[in-house]
Amino acid sequence: MCGFAISLELPVCWFAVSADRIELAGTEALDFLHRMSTAELATLPVGEGQATVFTTEKGRIKDVAFVFHRELQAVEVFCSEGVGLSLLQWLRRFLFTEDVRLYPPQRWTGAAIHGFHSDAALQQLGLVPPTGRGWGSGYATAVRGVPIRCFRVPPFMGAAAYFLLVPEVQAAECEQLLLTAIGRPLAPEQAEVFRIFAAQGRYGAEWSEEYNPLEAGLAQLVSTSKGCYVGQEVLARLETYSKVQRHLIRLWSPAPVKPSQPFYVETQTVGILTSAAPVPEQHLWIALGYVRREWGQAEEFWTEGSAGERVPLYPVRAR
Repeated sequence: MCGFAISLELPVCWFAVSADRIELAGTEALDFLHRMSTAELATLPVGEGQATVFTTEKGRIKDVAFVFHRELQAVEVFCSEGVGLSLLQWLRRFLFTEDVRLYPPQRWTGAAIHGFHSDAALQQLGLVPPTGRGWGSGYATAVRGVPIRCFRVPPFMGAAAYFLLVPEVQAAECEQLLLTAIGRPLAPEQAEVFRIFAAQGRYGAEWSEEYNPLEAGLAQLVSTSKGCYVGQEVLARLETYSKVQRHLIRLWSPAPVKPSQPFYVETQTVGILTSAAPVPEQHLWIALGYVRREWGQAEEFWTEGSAGERVPLYPVRAR
């Protein structure tokens, strides 16, 4: 079956994002987060950031977050919007005698900037790219009195992409800066198409306690050399013995599909859809889903349409 192409060659674009910020203080704050999540954080320098995954004791995803080492005894965690309170309560379960203080979550908002000219867009905003190249590399600054956290994120298009986050009370000032420097934002449905085409997960869809980081394509955020952390034993066994049973794939369909639908090969259930969005100009739908490992190379799947008909699904292979 012939594939399709979505143009990802926008010079630069942005769309609104939000996050919950949890602040930790104390001499053991960074070490505590190092033991609570998958990435190597113990040696994170002051003034720098790193993305990490918080996992359950069974190695399942609680959230993907940015950790920013703001000061010697002050660390910020930027987690998905609406997750802050539950993550705070979960972290508190593991605190005993450590010198760590946790503060209630605050809402921050801002923008994701993507495109081939994303670096130039940062410069128009009076910013520079983070010096590190990894996911979550970042820094703190201020523009016209607006405090900003700038983090590097996986690009949907182009060579680089960034999250800019500011306190929610200064959202209007941030939006005005973006409108002046870049222009109008993408509509949410446009941003969703780009996200799905880039196979980038989000909280509540691909990132949930149904899945682990290795299934979700987050291996780059999982350290294989650090000491123990919550969920480490499970993830280590999965990797050591090649026991990852499913993985995330991109799919497209000529007919409407929706999340939570199972999909099949012949009569065999082989996966489930987690995200889907229409691409109106091409009269098709694009989706993400988890497929069982043994069916990962299949050339065609199907799912059930609204009237019970078979709707074909085709893999979007990496180019």
